[in-house]
Amino acid sequence: MAERIGIDLVCAMCKNRGIGINKQMPWNLPKEMSYFTNITTKTENPEKMNAVIMGRKTFESIPKKFFPLQKRINIVLSTTMTEAAEGSYLAESLKEAISLTSSAQLKDKVEKLFVIGGYSAYKEVIASDYPCRIYLTKINADFECDTFFPEFKEEEFPEVIGLPDVPSEAQEEKGINWTYHVYERKK
Repeated sequence: MAERIGIDLVCAMCKNRGIGINKQMPWNLPKEMSYFTNITTKTENPEKMNAVIMGRKTFESIPKKFFPLQKRINIVLSTTMTEAAEGSYLAESLKEAISLTSSAQLKDKVEKLFVIGGYSAYKEVIASDYPCRIYLTKINADFECDTFFPEFKEEEFPEVIGLPDVPSEAQEEKGINWTYHVYERKK
């Protein structure tokens, strides 16, 4: 893995911290999705890939034609699934997923770990002691949601400014505005 061993979270949320409704994203913003893809696929070592860890509901929300997420090692967290979906790995817990990325099978292939949803996985990482970076897109609009991004204390996760892959200017698509933010807890 990369020098900075930790777990990064990637999420887009609207004004009320909403991240989903009925196991779907409440918005369709291709430009923002392209940013997500760039953040989760970019590696310093071209021979490695990043691992994306997702809960079962997040996995179920990804249209079949897009799964597994390309150019990433996909790990699904579930205590109810009995086998991994094609092109992915299955883990019963976040701890097991992290161990899997350190296993003989994957340790030389994984550069970074990204949790991409849902609420429980995000909350577990935020509450943990793992070094953590949160790539958070703040959508400046209201959407009806039934799933929300967990609260975190910004004094524990100071904002990081000026990262080269994170645009600092406001974005707009389909009449919806948003900004990119990065917060980091250092060990």
